[in-house]
Formats: sequence, structure tokens, C-alpha cells
Amino acid sequence: MPTIRVPEDPSQSRPETASATWSRSRESSFFAARWSAAETPGFLAFPPSAALYYQTLPHTVPVPSPANFQEVEKIFMRNYVAMMADEISIADGVKRADQELNASFKRLAAQQKAAQ
Repeated sequence: MPTIRVPEDPSQSRPETASATWSRSRESSFFAARWSAAETPGFLAFPPSAALYYQTLPHTVPVPSPANFQEVEKIFMRNYVAMMADEISIADGVKRADQELNASFKRLAAQQKAAQ
């Protein structure tokens, strides 16, 4: 994955972002954690969808994890890995994951109903 490289202290070479907060991910990529930095041409240049990412942030809302999140994650990962390893076609993997997820949510609904 390409990375955007900025100096260790961005304020030294980019005075327009002196008030910005910078964050570093595991891949040593940087993303702007403040609007003042996110609006600079350097951050909007790459990737091509960078502007879209920052434009959609005001419209995002937190979504709670389902009570069966651990099971959902296992189902997703098992099927995703099988598809990426060409062990199963994408169509069959999606169909299988859908069936497993629906069964998981039906069990969850039954458990919640029984608990009431």
C-alpha cells in the first residue's frame, strides 16, 4: 500500500498545518486528525478518495456491535479467507456466509426472546 510521507514534525516544513494533529498507523502512513490538515492539498492528493473520506465524516454515526459479534467475525473471516485462497468461489462464499449469518442472528433472536 502506498504511503503519504510527511516530516516527523510537519509544522517545520508546512506552516499551514502547524496547528494540525498528526496520527501514524501501523504501516507508517499518516492521516490528518484535524480538519485544518485534512483540507491541505497534500492530504487530498492521495488516495484519490481522500476528499470523499473527509467529506463523509460529519455524516457518520456510531453503530453498536451485535451481541453475537464474535460469531459474526468468525463467519466473515472464515468465508473471506476461503474466497481469497480460491477454496470457494466468491458467489458460493457470499451465499455460505449469508446462510451462516442468518442462522447466527436467528439463534441470537431466540436467545434474547427466551431471556425476556
